[in-house]
Amino acid sequence: MIEECLRANRGQVDHNRSRLLLVGAQRAADASRNGRREDSERTSGLPSSRQHGLSAGRAPCRTINNEAQSTRLRPRTHHGSDPVTEPTKGGLPLAVSAAIAIQALTSAAVLALTPIAPIVADAMGLPAHVIGYQVSAVYAFAALISIFSGRIVRKYGPARSSQLALFAAAVGLAGFASGSAGIVLIGSVLIGSGYALTNPAASELLIRLAPPDKRNLIFSLKQTGVPLGGILAGLVLPGAALALGWQSALLLSAAFVLVVAAALETVRSAWDVGADPRLPLRANMLEGFELVMRRSGLRALAFMGLLFAAIQLSLVSFVVVMLVQEFGWQPVEAGVAAAAVQASGAIGRVLWGMVADRARAGLFVLAVIGVLSGSMAALMPFIGALTPWLVLLALCAFGAASIGWNGIMLAEAARLSPSGHVGPVAGGVLMLTFLGVVLGPALFSFAYGLIGSYSQTYAMFSLSPILGSIIIWQASRAERKARGS
Repeated sequence: MIEECLRANRGQVDHNRSRLLLVGAQRAADASRNGRREDSERTSGLPSSRQHGLSAGRAPCRTINNEAQSTRLRPRTHHGSDPVTEPTKGGLPLAVSAAIAIQALTSAAVLALTPIAPIVADAMGLPAHVIGYQVSAVYAFAALISIFSGRIVRKYGPARSSQLALFAAAVGLAGFASGSAGIVLIGSVLIGSGYALTNPAASELLIRLAPPDKRNLIFSLKQTGVPLGGILAGLVLPGAALALGWQSALLLSAAFVLVVAAALETVRSAWDVGADPRLPLRANMLEGFELVMRRSGLRALAFMGLLFAAIQLSLVSFVVVMLVQEFGWQPVEAGVAAAAVQASGAIGRVLWGMVADRARAGLFVLAVIGVLSGSMAALMPFIGALTPWLVLLALCAFGAASIGWNGIMLAEAARLSPSGHVGPVAGGVLMLTFLGVVLGPALFSFAYGLIGSYSQTYAMFSLSPILGSIIIWQASRAERKARGS
């Protein structure tokens, strides 16, 4: 009888072994109670009919069915790197597409001033290289908010958190259009604060849906939004600034971001089903950072992210200024080159993610990426005399390496996360990554002031990804040894 009930309900229980064990215990308790009831009836002289015995035997079947229904309807918690495959509105394709769009728009907001830096700096009466300090201001507040960004995502859910990020980006872009240095700083604060929410929100959503053997690819696809945002800024803003004026171009960009934020309302109820509005934001704000520091693999990822981010943001922040002021390119041509660099980074993220999934060695692939990035940075002083096409080819190779690592880093962070803490761990890892973004452009601007050459400053910065590569290679070797023992 028990085996027949199990076979009849196995599809409904969805092979949930732990739930079946609980149901089996319930059935055993029911059977025990039924046995005692029949004994009591026999003792009192009441007959126990066959009909009653059959109905008692069916009760466990109904119990299994009810448990299966409750299992399907109850929100399921994801544990560490194990994906949860509960139905989510639109499924994985919509989730990835939305995550890419959100990442692209917020990244475009972060980099909005870099492709039009010569135009804006001239209008504001400032030297163009100060753009490095503005980018550092954005990421300084991204690093600050990332301390508790994972908790914000757990409280409000990934969709609402993404809406907050987009709204902050729109207001920040409008502030950029003011032309006031003080308001530009406030806009940078808002954009950086919103940007800190995007990766934990996307990680919280995608870890529910991403198959383990495609995790690096899925997270890398999502991270293509960062270079796509740079492409969007590099292709659209210089031409729009020349045609409409740089302030109008920024205001139109802000309006478009608001439209996308409003569109997310259609999926918010489905994507935020696991949100906990009662969760206090102030409790244990350093939870994610503490988790990262206690685990050697996560700690290595975080410090690697700091060093890799320094060269990445230095590349995307100063490539236009280097091409215009040092190599003699026109602003629109330099903007197209910057877009090509970002496109190479987007392609690199997908390809590197595929390689990491196939090799099942994400940490080792990150070490290889760091070596390639450092090598290309060291070659920058030697490309100025080459033809424009060769310069572009070298810059694209630089971009494919220095921009191609982020998705693998986040996928590995999710894999190494303790149970139920993917969002906080992502925030903790990104805290140091954002610190690298803060320090990178600021130190690059300072070094340029001493050296007087953008290309030579890039060569000096080649040490950053090389050091990050050494750190993550040691973590990869330690993990391989642990598996072999």
